[in-house]
Amino acid sequence: MPASLEAFPELAKVTEIERSLQASATLRRLRERCTEITSTRQAGEVTKVVRGTVWAEDEPLAVLRSLAGHGGQEGPLSSLTGHLLQDLGPDADPHMAALALHVAAPAVRAAAESLVEVVSEPPPDTLDVPILGYPIKLRPEGPDQESMAAAEQRLVTECVPKRTRPWPGYVLLVLAVVVLAAGFVVSPPLALVGLLIAAVGGHLLWRHRVREHSDVRYVQNRAGKLADLADKAVWALHEYARESEERASAAARDLAEVSTLLRRGPRAA
Repeated sequence: MPASLEAFPELAKVTEIERSLQASATLRRLRERCTEITSTRQAGEVTKVVRGTVWAEDEPLAVLRSLAGHGGQEGPLSSLTGHLLQDLGPDADPHMAALALHVAAPAVRAAAESLVEVVSEPPPDTLDVPILGYPIKLRPEGPDQESMAAAEQRLVTECVPKRTRPWPGYVLLVLAVVVLAAGFVVSPPLALVGLLIAAVGGHLLWRHRVREHSDVRYVQNRAGKLADLADKAVWALHEYARESEERASAAARDLAEVSTLLRRGPRAA
């Protein structure tokens, strides 16, 4: 995770950015492994038995016939690529690793060059990034307004429940008016019952209004958070773009170091 994306780690999962970051990390590990192989000096002979496998008389010829294959088997019958990768592994015999690095030097150099090309690609101008679960298009000048408006519309649709009108409250208020009128004409105690019914109806209407205001505040808070996160994502992309030149320079240095180590390969072998 680069420092520029720590405030918005979701950006590291975007395909273009993830590909570049993985290429940079892979190239760094490749340089470190090449350094380890070419700097190791151990006395002794190369192990004749690798990983407990012993060559049968017909196995070398079978391996030669499968050199152009794409793997599929392991051990002595695997392809040349499989053997070289096995010998270049961190737990491989150091002498075998040095020899394998010498043999595979052109492929290693080509792989390092392809990784540098990926790292050196300029960051994209626009990105589609999910923010709070809504796709937002980010541009250098800021979040795309159309995608923001669409996200806010979806936010309102998904976060505000469909509420029916508070018909019970209205019915109770109408009933309270009738009872109050009858109470003034027939019996004053009946008017008190009407006031009680009106209080219940008013309470139902008040609760409905409180829920509506709560929904509005929730949507406003989510919309504000969405806009804030979108702005942070844009600033993170600016920081990432500023760091891209440093990553490209570091990748070029890694490639130069790998090339130097590969030239040392025969001496190390």
